[in-house]
Amino acid sequence: MNSYELDLVKSAQKGDESAFNELYRSFYKQAYYFALKITNCDADAQDAVQESFITIKKSLLELREANNFRKWMLQIVLSKCNKIFRKNKYAIWDPDVINAFPVEEKRSYMAGDKHVDHLSRHEWLIAMISQLTIHQREILVLMYFHQLSIKEIAGILDIPEGTVKSRLVSAKAALKRKMNESGEVAHFRVWMPLAPMLLLAYRNDYVLLMKDIPKLSYTNFFRNEPHALGNVMLAGTVAITCVAGYDQMRHRVNEDRIRGAAFTDETGTYTQRDIYYMLREWAHCHIEMEQKTHEEYEMILPYYNFLKEQHSPYYERLKAYNNWAQDFETNKK
Repeated sequence: MNSYELDLVKSAQKGDESAFNELYRSFYKQAYYFALKITNCDADAQDAVQESFITIKKSLLELREANNFRKWMLQIVLSKCNKIFRKNKYAIWDPDVINAFPVEEKRSYMAGDKHVDHLSRHEWLIAMISQLTIHQREILVLMYFHQLSIKEIAGILDIPEGTVKSRLVSAKAALKRKMNESGEVAHFRVWMPLAPMLLLAYRNDYVLLMKDIPKLSYTNFFRNEPHALGNVMLAGTVAITCVAGYDQMRHRVNEDRIRGAAFTDETGTYTQRDIYYMLREWAHCHIEMEQKTHEEYEMILPYYNFLKEQHSPYYERLKAYNNWAQDFETNKK
């Protein structure tokens, strides 16, 4: 944490409401991303983070060292995620409700080369990670995104350091199996060691989701990664790749702006990527599209036409996403 963030924590502990609000704005994205990678669900992640900051506000005076705020926050977020996970695990669902749910998106790596072509190596790796167990996901995101040491992770998870190491080895072994089982390893020409691949994949994923580059240190990663080929060699690999990786991230975050493609109406300005996810949220499959009214189609049609007229790469992704564009064209008539 920097001196400004430390001052915010100390001021918030003294009851400064504006300092707490600024603290919330400063750490919300990191907390939300962590919760999202643990729960694999946007709604659960938002609930977990909101509950976490309510707890943080009530318990802030219990934090003895302001410098430990981020680790303390992650511990609370993890606790809330686990609470939600346990609640959902034992929930009794009405079969009629389950059958009414929209068809889930098929993973791109299971849907053929056409889908794989629209994924980057980083996106593919994040998709692989999403299939791991909750314990495997949490250990990877703490190690490779939040850059925590083995000791710090042990404190957050409340387990021995030896258990952290064994879980880390187990998680990476499971991930490698998923990568091999997907049949797309050769397609993505995976030449880089897994550790820096994870580091860059999480950074890229965070940038694309949050439109923000995380300001986190790589020190703990270099010091604690147990299977690195040597700190100097790994540092050189990551440093060189980070330069190219961050350039790629910035390029992709600004891809729509570079193409001059922004759609503006009375509700605001939307990039191609915004519209792509808006359309996917509007309807996930042809069954859901068939249930839409004429008025709903009229409302969403300008956004769809914009992507189509711009020859946007995101329109191509819509076409590849379970024949979304074809179904839309059929049903809107």
